[in-house]
Amino acid sequence: MVVVPKANRKVRICVDYTELNKVVRREVHPMAHVESSLAKLGNGNFFTVLDANSGFYQIPLSPKAKMLTTFLSPFGRFAFNRLPFGLSSELYCKIVSQVLEGLDGVVCHMDDVCIWGKSQEEHDSRVRAVLRRMVDAGMTLNVEKCKFSRSSIKFLGHVISSSGIRANPEAVQGIESFATPTCVKDVRSFLGMANQLSKFSTRLGELSAPLRELFIKTLLGFGMLLKTSLL
Repeated sequence: MVVVPKANRKVRICVDYTELNKVVRREVHPMAHVESSLAKLGNGNFFTVLDANSGFYQIPLSPKAKMLTTFLSPFGRFAFNRLPFGLSSELYCKIVSQVLEGLDGVVCHMDDVCIWGKSQEEHDSRVRAVLRRMVDAGMTLNVEKCKFSRSSIKFLGHVISSSGIRANPEAVQGIESFATPTCVKDVRSFLGMANQLSKFSTRLGELSAPLRELFIKTLLGFGMLLKTSLL
């Protein structure tokens, strides 16, 4: 068990469920691609983002499943009564998608829900429809993280407004302040950050070519070294 402090001064109990995840029968629920979700938000002028209140914890576990989550702590053994973080499951995402299925102007991604409308009236009507569905399903939200009726929001690592979709300044700052890569892991991390914003640059391939070549050569070098050692 590891206790992780949260930004709101509360704590999150984390448990390593690596071995349990190997035998979990996972839900079949393909996640929507980020670009596909963003494409649905292009015509909005008013936006609301709803954040689930510890989404996983809203799913109760059966008596049999509870025992499988048993973990050790300084105070003895405990088990979760509700679905814990760290356990491989697309169940919550599947439930949210099913609850909000058929509603217009709604995009679900993981435990985040974005609602948009061209006019204030359309937006408000859609928000009320979503909230009614959630109330009926017994779902709760984290009010501190919900953003209602905004002209601009941050969603899926981007800034979305009536003007369109643009890069999140925080992501750009992260790339600009990234330390000079000194190993393969650093190069992979940097290229991953840059690729997330590739649609905003027509020269990313050209600018990152030296890094990609270095990355490939390094990997090939490791491969030859490993082959030589095995022989």
